[in-house]
Amino acid sequence: MTSKPRPDNDLNDEALASLPSTQGIRNRSNSMETQVETADLSYPKPVTESASGEGDNEELQQAIAASLMNNGSVPSMLGGQITREDQDISRVLEQSIAENKSADSKRNAVWFVNHPNPYERRREDSWPVGLENIGNTCWFNAVIQSLFHVEEFRDLVIRYEPAEALSKENYIAVFMLELGRLFSLMLASERKYLSPTAVIKILRQSFTSSNQGHSSQPSNDQQDVSEFQHKLLDWLEEAFQYKAGATHNYDKQAGVGNSPQAMDVDDTASVAQAKNESNEMVKLFYGEVRTLGFNAGEPYTTLTHFGQWPLYVAGYSDIHESLEAGLAKEDIETSNSAQTSTQEQWFTRLPPLLTFELSRFSYNAMQSQAEKLHNKFSFPQILYLDRYLEENKEEVRDKRGRLWQQKATLESTEAKLYKYTHFGQGEQKYPLYDILNYTLDFTTSGPDVQSAEQSSSPSSSEPQPKNVSREELMALKGCLSRWKEEVKAEIAQYESEIAHLKHDISQAYDQEHLKQHKYNLHAVLVHDGEALSGHYWSYIYNRESGLWIKFNDVCVVESSWEEVIKESEGGYGKASAYCLIYTRATTSRRQSAHADNPSVCRPSGQDFPSKEDALLSLPAALKYYVDNDNEALQKELTQWDLGKSAIFTTRDTYSSADIMPPMDIEPRGPQLQPCIKTDVNDLANSHAHSIYSMTRKKLLELLRDPESAISWRYKTEMLVEHCYGRCRSFSEDQKCRDALDTRAHFIVYLLMVYGSSVNPNAVKALIADQISRLKQMSDIDGWAYVQNEAGRTAQKYWEDNEKGFQSNYGDWHREYNAFRVVLSLFVEGLTLFLSERYEDALPYLHEAYTRNVLLINSATKTNQQTCNSAMKYLNENLLLKVRHLCIQRFNEMALNQFENEEDYATPLKVMLTHVLPILDTMQTENGSSQDSADLVGCVKDQWVKLLIEDNMEDRRMECLKDFIGQLFEAAISPAPTVEEWQPPLDLRSRCKQAMKKYELLK
Repeated sequence: MTSKPRPDNDLNDEALASLPSTQGIRNRSNSMETQVETADLSYPKPVTESASGEGDNEELQQAIAASLMNNGSVPSMLGGQITREDQDISRVLEQSIAENKSADSKRNAVWFVNHPNPYERRREDSWPVGLENIGNTCWFNAVIQSLFHVEEFRDLVIRYEPAEALSKENYIAVFMLELGRLFSLMLASERKYLSPTAVIKILRQSFTSSNQGHSSQPSNDQQDVSEFQHKLLDWLEEAFQYKAGATHNYDKQAGVGNSPQAMDVDDTASVAQAKNESNEMVKLFYGEVRTLGFNAGEPYTTLTHFGQWPLYVAGYSDIHESLEAGLAKEDIETSNSAQTSTQEQWFTRLPPLLTFELSRFSYNAMQSQAEKLHNKFSFPQILYLDRYLEENKEEVRDKRGRLWQQKATLESTEAKLYKYTHFGQGEQKYPLYDILNYTLDFTTSGPDVQSAEQSSSPSSSEPQPKNVSREELMALKGCLSRWKEEVKAEIAQYESEIAHLKHDISQAYDQEHLKQHKYNLHAVLVHDGEALSGHYWSYIYNRESGLWIKFNDVCVVESSWEEVIKESEGGYGKASAYCLIYTRATTSRRQSAHADNPSVCRPSGQDFPSKEDALLSLPAALKYYVDNDNEALQKELTQWDLGKSAIFTTRDTYSSADIMPPMDIEPRGPQLQPCIKTDVNDLANSHAHSIYSMTRKKLLELLRDPESAISWRYKTEMLVEHCYGRCRSFSEDQKCRDALDTRAHFIVYLLMVYGSSVNPNAVKALIADQISRLKQMSDIDGWAYVQNEAGRTAQKYWEDNEKGFQSNYGDWHREYNAFRVVLSLFVEGLTLFLSERYEDALPYLHEAYTRNVLLINSATKTNQQTCNSAMKYLNENLLLKVRHLCIQRFNEMALNQFENEEDYATPLKVMLTHVLPILDTMQTENGSSQDSADLVGCVKDQWVKLLIEDNMEDRRMECLKDFIGQLFEAAISPAPTVEEWQPPLDLRSRCKQAMKKYELLK
């Protein structure tokens, strides 16, 4: 297989053991002897260190010799010759080992430490569990999570029982049993994350085994991902081959392994058939590819089994380009330069689980080092592979021939167009059409003719043609106009040809009969870093819920396809996919050989199965194993609770005065001020008041409790839990959700918008942060201690930055503040409206509606699966209705004052400055309703009707006519706005009171 990045930052503590790999896939270069710039890398077996260090050179030479022997054994490719590239990489390997041996003794870093509070380690409902990084093992976690979430594979592992031919002391059997235990815990454990130590220990021992498979001293060296995946497939195949009652020897004889290896078709047909029928893992992971070609004029064919298919990234933009280049017919230069061989490859069988390895590494001969390729390489969520199947080869060959011609024509046409769009000499090039157009503009500037006699006149400020006759100028204008149109027509023709060619090329395989072999993207394994260092994680798609989930060691969070693309395609930072796992799309959920066995519960998705159901679906032995582990966690929780309450279990011996510190003693730490300090401090301080009422009430209850002689830390935890429970119940109660005032509470708003997608621990940290910011409860004894403990709790979560808490913190406060401003503006306007102060109310109501439109536009762009976007803004119809009522009442009041009072000019001025600008905006607002249009017409009609009154005095009538003339023109003044508005602290109570009066008014 092709090489993969070495895991984690300790990678440069190990040797780079890399040699060119062929493994059934031909080299992409026409010349197999040298590549000056870059060459694909692959890692051989790890080189282990002897105790004395004297065996370093011997181990190095053995690794190099073994790798060269493997590469030299590939027929019709290297011809047994050691290339210059092999020698270069070998020198890098030797230098890397020599430089890094001295660093091995320094690798004593602690990778992961359990949280002391077992409640922080308890699983949330049935959300998927994470895996601890126990020392450069993020690569293991990424691969195992991806395979665990394949239902067929998970069932095979969990229900695995060693065959009689494979003793339980055999390392493969031990590995499979330990992997089954790990999978069972991942399904039904009460823990948020698990330790894979037992499985990894077996892997590390195996990597240091001899060629005969006997175990030796375990190694702590971190293994590269490609090596691990290869060994894993080998073990799975061997484990189930023994289970099927056969041996593994024929695989080696026939050249069948996890990497693509060539086999003679006549010798392997029966073997492959027997292997496929008996081994469930082979049927799940392995496919077959047939190689057809001519060598020195003689035809040949080989059948190759593969478990992982390599994709070359260098020089290709997407997965289809790489597959086409790797499988399509091409010439291969052999050791005999006088003869040229050709070959092409066709898949004869595709596995249900199709794995692609992306070759993102190259060897830079100039710098003598490995380099990671960061160029963009795209891949789809749905992949159709019919064009690569042998059954379609005749049709596809014809299509490829036409496509090559079309691509050549496209390239030629684009080159021609480029000459028109990049015209000129040197580095500066411009569109030819623009050049002609500007030149034509120059000829038409100034007088038609600028004769030689006029050249001495004062020049114009603009450039003009000079010293030219009318005839010359007219001829030049005609030529330029004609040339411009000709160039325009030619550019349009080229653009049309390019568009048609691109459309034909993109639709070449878009036919129903070539969409029968559909694969869905299941997992994307990502490496972030450079060639010798980095970190691994995986994105896994859950089909039942339609969610992408990110598995980053112990951190398991919901993601999105946009994030997957950003972090996986490359071209953005140093993160990119190194492995893609596709699953065959089927109408039924299970089509594997073990379909008759009962399925184990699904582990992820929004419709997560309960842990209890998953536990019941396990085999008896594994169920017992998981039960014991869950009981151990429950004991930790009980001991933690006892430890927290130990201080008040001895209340018969100690008085409350002994436990509660006197209030004249200042508590230690940064008390009486918020511990979290960000650019949204002012917003956070103002939002904290929303939790004042429930905090004060609960704290007074705790202090009056006869058993209140407990630590201030425990009081604060109880206070936070109480507030969280209350806010959660408010957010889930339908009556409360319908009430507008409920969202005036910051925490309730957050829960209403994001629901279960927001981490409960993050919400509790926000509550603790708000408690630490409250300033109105200093009259309560011990309040300073509560503030201090709440601040410590929030600060601790801030420092841990779990699930991006620091970045979300500011976003949540800014988002809620925008909603809070709109709500407070509406409440203020509604309150003034109910008090019949229509002129004062109108700016607030209009400002509230305008800002609410911005909230609506912003909410429509958010992920609808992760939040309830409708909760991010107010009901648009409510705001429109109240604003309409206010305009109607104000208009009626202005009409009455104009007709009946001596001061008839003032209402007209107010109408022109306050109402008319709003009426204009109502007609131009996006999605303006018919009610708004009717209201504008009604207001104007009521003033126009006054013109027919006979008894109106002349001056009043003249003023009315002038007003009506302006009424039907665009407003001169802008719509009224509310500047520097600060929402009141008692927003919820004011909102509740205003809405109650409004309901009575309706």
